[in-house]
Amino acid sequence: MSDIDDKITRATNWWISLVVSPYVEAYNTAYVNFENVLQEQKDRNKAQAEMFVAIASIMLTSAVMAMFANYPLSRLSTRFALRTLGLANTRAVISLYRQGAADPITAFSFGKAYDLVKGYAGDKVKSTARKLVEMTVNGTSPALPLNRDKYLTRQVTIQGLVMQEFCEAVGSDHSINSKLKEQCIISVLDSPFMQTPDRQLDPNKLAPKIELSFYMDMILSSDYIMYHSPPDMRTPPSRAGGIDVLPSDMKYPKSESFARTRGYYRTVEIDRPGSYIQSRIDLLHSQIFHKPFYAGLSLPGGIRVGGDKAGELRKAESVARILSKLTRPATVRSVMV
Repeated sequence: MSDIDDKITRATNWWISLVVSPYVEAYNTAYVNFENVLQEQKDRNKAQAEMFVAIASIMLTSAVMAMFANYPLSRLSTRFALRTLGLANTRAVISLYRQGAADPITAFSFGKAYDLVKGYAGDKVKSTARKLVEMTVNGTSPALPLNRDKYLTRQVTIQGLVMQEFCEAVGSDHSINSKLKEQCIISVLDSPFMQTPDRQLDPNKLAPKIELSFYMDMILSSDYIMYHSPPDMRTPPSRAGGIDVLPSDMKYPKSESFARTRGYYRTVEIDRPGSYIQSRIDLLHSQIFHKPFYAGLSLPGGIRVGGDKAGELRKAESVARILSKLTRPATVRSVMV
């Protein structure tokens, strides 16, 4: 068993060194820049632990990030736009390695080993598999934004430790024959967890993409409905709640006008960021896509007012989707930035 333990420990260290540590470095750089810009604008954003999960689901870079973002993401009560995009993204990556296994968590760490023996195994093997699932699903992202390294390092370490426990439990289980035990160990050693990253993530390339995704989230979370009375009533407009549908969704509300309804009507509005934040968005967008986000849309002085608000929201969604695609791994071993 010592040789197996050594291989699992080595894989754990590779995931932490090549993906987790540089990912968190990139995230922290992006987060600090984002917070500094908001302070400069005097427009504080809600800095929640939920933001990390939502952003990580969009900017996956690797299979291990898909594993750790998928389950807490489904529990988010806010950040509807990124939650919707992120769930589709994480599940696409999980499908790379699930390969018909009953549970994607055990598939990532055990390969097909648990499915091979669960019909024969005793309580210790089953409880070890349950432990892995519970600790992955119930892992809580820390409230302090810059403590992500501890959270992700802990999650990867737990995967490796439980894999070692699983191999020991299989080896000592008398209800599993020797041939099946051998197949189990081979499957664990061939699991996605053991297929370590093919290169190191570059935090300097990833940080601007993460920061830009923060701003796309800000724009996508800023839309709301405004209800208007006919002009002759002289009643001020009333603001309704936010819109929990992506701009590309067929159910997304459309703005109306009095000229069309001849009565009460509604419009889609957004809380647009100020000129300083718009300048930062343009800078990052130009770095990545070689043109500003607000290209041709700003008035003199850089402040964007009026205009095609729905179009601006659709563009933010499009940028979020492109960033997601750019950083989505194509294989279990690939690292994308």
